[in-house]
This record gives sequence, structure tokens and C-alpha cells, in this order.
Amino acid sequence: MRLHFRGRLVLGVTTLVVTFAGAALAVLGELGNQFVAGQIQRQVEECRGGFQRQMEMRLASWQRETEAFARTPLLLATVAIPGVDAATLADRLEELQAPLVAVLDTDARVLASRGAWPPGTDLGAMPGIPSALAGVTGDHAWPLHRGLALVTVTPLVQGERLLGLLVRGERVGDPLAATIGTIAGRDVLFAQDGIVLAASWRDELPEHTDLLPLLHLRHHTLPASGTTVAPSIDGVARTGLAVPLHRDGGIAWLSYDLQEVERLREEAFQWLGLTCGILTLLGVVFAVRTASRLSRPLRTLTSAADRMGHGDLAARVDDRGLDVELGQLARSFNAMATTLQTLVADVTDKAARAEAGNRAKDAFLTSISHELRTPLTGIQSTAALLQQFGDEASPQERADFLDTILRESERLGQRIGSALEFASLAAGEVRWTLGRTSLLQVCEQACRRLTSLLALKHVDFHVVCAPDAMLQGDREHLTQALYHLVHNAWTWSPQDGEVDVTVGEVHGGYVIEVADRGPGVPVHERQRLFDSFTQGGDVLVDKPAGIGIGLKIAAEVANVHGGAIDYQDRPGGGACFRLLLRCADRPIDRLAAAGAGATG
Repeated sequence: MRLHFRGRLVLGVTTLVVTFAGAALAVLGELGNQFVAGQIQRQVEECRGGFQRQMEMRLASWQRETEAFARTPLLLATVAIPGVDAATLADRLEELQAPLVAVLDTDARVLASRGAWPPGTDLGAMPGIPSALAGVTGDHAWPLHRGLALVTVTPLVQGERLLGLLVRGERVGDPLAATIGTIAGRDVLFAQDGIVLAASWRDELPEHTDLLPLLHLRHHTLPASGTTVAPSIDGVARTGLAVPLHRDGGIAWLSYDLQEVERLREEAFQWLGLTCGILTLLGVVFAVRTASRLSRPLRTLTSAADRMGHGDLAARVDDRGLDVELGQLARSFNAMATTLQTLVADVTDKAARAEAGNRAKDAFLTSISHELRTPLTGIQSTAALLQQFGDEASPQERADFLDTILRESERLGQRIGSALEFASLAAGEVRWTLGRTSLLQVCEQACRRLTSLLALKHVDFHVVCAPDAMLQGDREHLTQALYHLVHNAWTWSPQDGEVDVTVGEVHGGYVIEVADRGPGVPVHERQRLFDSFTQGGDVLVDKPAGIGIGLKIAAEVANVHGGAIDYQDRPGGGACFRLLLRCADRPIDRLAAAGAGATG
């Protein structure tokens, strides 16, 4: 049957609408599949990266603590006693905070231990023993009877004499699995040579497990990047990543969370199908009612929709010269495209900010936990030594113990004070006090606050400031802001280095420059220099003490005083931070006035 033009146009337009809807569904479906594949890959990378970071941090912490214990004078003195008995050494080992600990002689035979390896056991064949005897501290995985232990082996050296080795570690068991599982938010299994060493489940313990796919793996054949393994948990295959637990041995398996990804994909396909169905229905009705006027506008609409289907969210339809109905359709299409473009941009921006916030939070929690635990451990261990052996120690030894406690207490107080100060600034709860402030006194007081640190590393501070350099400002907060800058300069300065603190007058205010002779800031780190919870250097090797908020605090104080803080390389090498302070039209003038009004 031959159709009239109107019928052919209706049929053609309907076909085009249906084709477009199907193509859009196919394209968006493929994009959805790519999104799911990307999410799965991201889960794999996050799983692998998170586990490696946690293990590296844990092993690095064990190494630092073990090296510190190995330098304990009392332990070295006890080991140095000729023919010292195992019971005496065992008493010293009770003070070392570790499930497994042992002292070995220079022939790698156990002198005394706690948790494993009876006295007299020859451990010369264990990984890391030759390196430790050569003076190198390392972390290793040692086999136990039906088990595995993560240990740090470090030499015991008095003067230039090697007394023996200190071994300190923990069994690969449920506590370690629970710790890794809690931090990573995943199910965790540890295995070795076909034996399950430990397990941690987020939900209830499974009743039936088939772990053969995991137990068939062997450490020496497992690639460093890991492999995907799906054991059966209560009759359901649970996919996860199997990676080497340690370079010396052991396998760790961490589950993926793919259920949420699959749910999102199903919901997306449902909405895509519903949307395409509505579009198809509207297209058919539109074609039937306006077939005689659709030829030109439909070409325009089809072209714009095609561009959107291929990812051009800026595609729009020109509604000039169209009839009322077609003009309204064109405007509706443009409004939909604008909304879609805005939503996509908003979702992308929120996702980026949420990911950055999560990284900053994780970095902050990891850093603050370490920075608070390290001085606290030093205080506890030194106090225990003083309590147990204070009567036997000489006055100089007791003074050294007390000096250690005071120094670590001050360090702990500085960390807590910096965190509280940053929290107050972030919450806008700081009370600002205006007063006539001498910038020379601010510089000198900030440098004096570093006096206790000069015993650890001597650095000369040179302050150049005119005595009449005065500013209306908050003296305490200015001193604290400058303290963070000079502390940063002290941190990166070499032994017996020099730091110049110079106050200069500029138009409308003053600029304080803090220049050191350190390595400076690499170009790739400068863009995040004043971000919260960030620090230079390698996080696991040469990270300086602190929680990465000092420069952020200094920048906030400068901003309240109408200025800013910036960085430039010091001529001749080193870093130079410039703190600009204004004399007028500053936020602190309004904040101080508002605080005074609220108090009155």
C-alpha cells in the first residue's frame, strides 16, 4: 500500500525517533559497561594500593621502634655482659612491646626469646640474618611451625662492636587480619603453603567456605601485582585480589565490593530504558500531530540529539523561526541539555572534591596517629625504665631519662596544639585580639620557641628587623604563624645551618621572609604546598615530624591580617617563605570588633 506524504513523513519520523532512542540506549549502555569496568579496575587498584600502603607503614613502624629498642643502653649493657644467662636477658625482653622477640649472638643462635625459638636455636638460615650481621636493619617473613611471622632484624651495636642481633615481630594471625580488614573495609585472608593463617570477616562468620582456589596459590609463583581469585563463601563466589603478603612469603586475599557497582548498573539501565521509552512515545505523538511541519525542524533536532548521544553536552537547538509548538520543543530540548550538562559537571566536581577530602582525611588520620603515638611510646618506655631502674641509675642517667620525657612531652604537646589550632581556624572559632605589636619581638619569640629542638640539630637563626617595625595585630597568632615557618626552616636545614628571618616594609604593610639553606621545594610539590595535611618528602622514608598543617595555619593567619604567604627559591639554594601583613582594611579588624561587641 502506497502511503501519502504525511503517512511517509510520520513513518519516517517515527522510525528516526525509535532509531535514535535505540542508538542512545546502546551508546549509554556501552558507556555504563565501561563505567562498571572502570569501577572494578578502580576497586582492584584501591585494594592493592591500600594493602601495600598499610603493610609498608606497619613494617616501617616496626623497623623504627625496633631500632630504637636496639639502642636502649640497658639492653646493650645486658647483652654485653660476658656469659650473660638467658633468664637475665629474658627479663630485659619483657620490656620490649612485641608478641615475638629474641636476642641472638653473633653466630645467629638464640640467647633468649619470648613467644618462639627456644634458647640455643640456630636461626642463621632465616632471611635477613646475613644483612643484619653486616649492620643492615630489615623486615622479613619468617616461617614458624604451621605459621608465619613478620619480624624486624636489627644489629645490637655498642660503640663499634657487634654484640648480636635483636629480632622483634608478630605472628601472622587474626589480630593482624582484623587490623588490615578494618582499615581497608574488606574481608581479609592470610595463607601460606596451602594453610589458612588468619581471617577477618566484616559480617558474620561464614558457615561453609571453599578456599581451594586460594590455597592452590604459592607465594613464589604469585605475580607482584596479584591475581584475581574467587573462593566460595556460603555457596557464593566472592571475588578478591590475592597479593604477596611479604616478599619473603605469605599470601593475602582481600575481597572486592562489587554488589554496589552492579546495583548502580541495573538502576542505570532501568532509567535508560524508561527514558528512551518516554522519548520514543513523545516522538511518535509529535510525528502524528505535526507531520506536515516536521521535515526542517526534525533535521535540526536529530542533529543536536546525535551530538549529545556522542558526548557533546553543549549541543543546542536554535528555536528562531519555528512555530509555537516546535519552538517550545526546541526550548525544552535546550533546557534538558543545560540541566544535564550542569548535573554532569556538578557530579564530577563533587566526586573530585569527595575523593580529595577522603585522601586528606586518611592522610591526616594516619599522620596524627603516628605523630601522637611515637612521642607517647618514648615517654612510656623511658618512664618505665626510670621507675624500674631509677634507684640504680646515676644522677646523669636519671637526668637523661627526665630530659627524654620532657622533650617527648613537649613534642606531643606541640602536635596536639597544632591540631587544636587548625581545628579552631577551620571552624571559625578563633578569638582575635588586636594590639600594638612589635614585629622584632614576634620574630625573636618565634625563634626562641625552637630552643628545645636545637639539641637535636643546631641551626643558627639571624633576625634582621627595625626596632620601630610596629603593626596592629594579634601578637600570639602572628608569633605562632611565624613559628611554623621557622620550624619548617629548621626541619629542612642541614646540621649547623643558618636561617635568615628578615622583616621589610612594603607599601601598606610589612613582609617577613624566612630563608633557609635546605633542599628547597621541588616544582611538582609547590601547587599543594599550602594544602592541609600535606608534607614534602617521601612519606615512608624521609617524612619530617609533623602533621602537615603548619603552613596552612600560617596562611590563614596571614589572610586574617590582610596578607598572604608565598614561596620562592632562595638565591644560592634553599627555600624562602614570605609572610605579607597589611596595616589596614583587614578581616581581623572586623573580627576583633565583632568579638568585642559580642563580649560587651
